[in-house]
Amino acid sequence: MSGPTVYPLAPSAWGAAEEIDVDHLVQALLFSEVTSTFGTTYLEVRLEPDPLTRGWRVRAGEHVIGAIAAAVRSRFPAIERIHASGFVPSTIAGARFDSERGRCDVQVYLPPPQMCVPRNNAPAGAVVLGPGDMIAVDTSTGEFTAAELAARSPGQWLVGLSIVGDAVVITLDGRVLGTVSDADNAALASLIDAPTSYARAHIIDAMVGLDVSEPAAEPAPVPALTVPAPEPERDWNLVTFPDGTWSVVVERDAAIDPEDIAAPARRSRPVAGPASIDFTPTTSFRASSAAYLTEVEKMRIRREQQDASKGGRHRR
Repeated sequence: MSGPTVYPLAPSAWGAAEEIDVDHLVQALLFSEVTSTFGTTYLEVRLEPDPLTRGWRVRAGEHVIGAIAAAVRSRFPAIERIHASGFVPSTIAGARFDSERGRCDVQVYLPPPQMCVPRNNAPAGAVVLGPGDMIAVDTSTGEFTAAELAARSPGQWLVGLSIVGDAVVITLDGRVLGTVSDADNAALASLIDAPTSYARAHIIDAMVGLDVSEPAAEPAPVPALTVPAPEPERDWNLVTFPDGTWSVVVERDAAIDPEDIAAPARRSRPVAGPASIDFTPTTSFRASSAAYLTEVEKMRIRREQQDASKGGRHRR
């Protein structure tokens, strides 16, 4: 019986990684995994959702070696797309033996939250190169403007790698993203040995970098996520009305500079408005049953009032 499909993650982006401590470590299992008491032993781990703690169970091979708290998991909402798509994310963890305490410590490596999961999918059957070294992309040779790159930043994207003549061309969404330097071109071209090759690209502002390594004998597939990435938050929204007119709504903080916000001077005289009146009843008045009249009593009172209003009469 096969387990869930694994979705491989890059452990870092632009050399930056979140080092997450693993709690509740099973030391007996770690001693069998750590090969040396010196340095760091790197393990491939999977992050499985824990329905009891709302955190992650950290699994290395067939065994759960520890757990990650729910507060840490909540900092990586993009990984929930992987869980919602039915996959289990995998990454790298570093295990180190602490000789002073006689136990192992483990840290899981993940990219910054906004760049940990690709925001698009690779075509079916495409070979995605594994993460490794960063190669800068020259976007001046591409078709994307600075504004278009900024709209995709910060984020991780799966980009196509094609050899046109002697140059390696990087594409995104069917458009040329850029090329690489002559020194990196030869090294990158040697890694492309599949008809459809893709790689991870990390975009920060106008900087684009490829995260690539030599292809493995059996490259780990990167399955397509069925849950799309959320649209990036914008400071403005375009509203179209039924009659064809439209308007642009801008957030207050984006439309007004801090120095333009009206504020009273330091020596201004404070002016207080009148105190508001609260009409909410504070006392409960309860009427007794004796205060109410029956229909018979009401009829008797009306007859007495009618007789009294007639006054005296003299018969002729």
